Amino acid sequence: MKKKFVITRPVQVARRKPERLLTLSNRKGNYELWAEDLVAGTRCQLTNRRGGTVFGSLSPNGTHAFFLEDKAGNEHGHFFRTPFAGGASVDITPTLPPYYSYGVSVSDDERHLAFVGSFGKEQRVIHIPFSEKGQPKRARMLFRSRNTLSDVLMNPNGRQMFLVETKEERSGKRTLVFLFLSLIGDVRRKKTTWSGACYPLAIDGLPGAERILVLANHTGMYRPYFINPKNGKAEQVLGRKFPGDVFVLQWFAEKQLMVFCHVFQDKRELFVLHLHSKRLVRVGPTSGSFDLFFGSVALLPSGDLVLNWQAFGTAPHRIRLFGSSYHSWEPLERPTAISTKPRTLKSVWIRSKDGTRVQMWVARPEHIRGPVPFVMDIHGGPDGIVSDEFALEPHAWLDLGYGYCAVNYRGSIGFGKAFEE
Repeated sequence: MKKKFVITRPVQVARRKPERLLTLSNRKGNYELWAEDLVAGTRCQLTNRRGGTVFGSLSPNGTHAFFLEDKAGNEHGHFFRTPFAGGASVDITPTLPPYYSYGVSVSDDERHLAFVGSFGKEQRVIHIPFSEKGQPKRARMLFRSRNTLSDVLMNPNGRQMFLVETKEERSGKRTLVFLFLSLIGDVRRKKTTWSGACYPLAIDGLPGAERILVLANHTGMYRPYFINPKNGKAEQVLGRKFPGDVFVLQWFAEKQLMVFCHVFQDKRELFVLHLHSKRLVRVGPTSGSFDLFFGSVALLPSGDLVLNWQAFGTAPHRIRLFGSSYHSWEPLERPTAISTKPRTLKSVWIRSKDGTRVQMWVARPEHIRGPVPFVMDIHGGPDGIVSDEFALEPHAWLDLGYGYCAVNYRGSIGFGKAFEE
């Protein structure tokens, strides 16, 4: 019997209206962008493209969404703006040639927008001013480079932007440079001793307390840092040491609240950090997995948190963490059952030829006894990881009588620097 699995994932939460979110859902077939207001209880489909739409951005007040309109799925096109409540979409860069880009960053008053686009062999920072009536003006290039550029962050006040440039040295080493851009194109560079990856996440635009949140792995493990925009110095966010990688899921700057997930070996642990007191609280389910990207947690006026949770036998669905302490939680949706019987996914450790311990996930078809053939699932990356998470393919193999095995081979994240390298 065929089943339809409706999967809805958060794409971005509106910074100043954290109960509004842009989601990705296959509710009507293709994955498309939807606008949802968790307080009003409204849901509106924003895109309806032949090949679907998987990337988008949301303005800070949750009034507009942005997506890349390309030609027949070639991933090169123009950003379009569409109202949160639905309606006609507008090309905001009609005078530019087609470009490749993931998303945009918008000032709080929505008078300024910026993005990094790939134009041939170079990447450019593009700035778009808007009129008082919200009409896009002519796009301006503020910076260009043949090096790799991160996404750009627009300061909430619209006066400055931040991004990271990765330079390839002749020795093969990669060095990171912090770039601070003004609206008139002035560039201030801060060369770092960091290598590896660094992802700008958000800017706290509160007067007198400006700081930039980034995620970096220059130590070999992913950690969040605050960057001081005045001097470019970095400060670790976490006072406690964690053995695995730490991914920030959300930062509510005005509430002094941060939500992050610790990934270590076969476990994912959800935490809430109260920044003003440095109090760290383990919250939520103790098994399964959470979305590991920034902007995936919504905040209700009650203080409750809403995010996605999943496990091997449970499709992704929303849960609500109650704001009194965030210890208690409840599901907000009833996911479609994958099987009439519970399916067990076991975490198994083996030793390779040189003695290195390697972790894998193993599941057997519940209706067959004795030996069965196995399908080996190798994740991409190699800096990726397989966790106790939902996917349709393993269950299809189990239905056909095959066993399923997913290996976190050397190079996977979450097992320490030596294992990853």
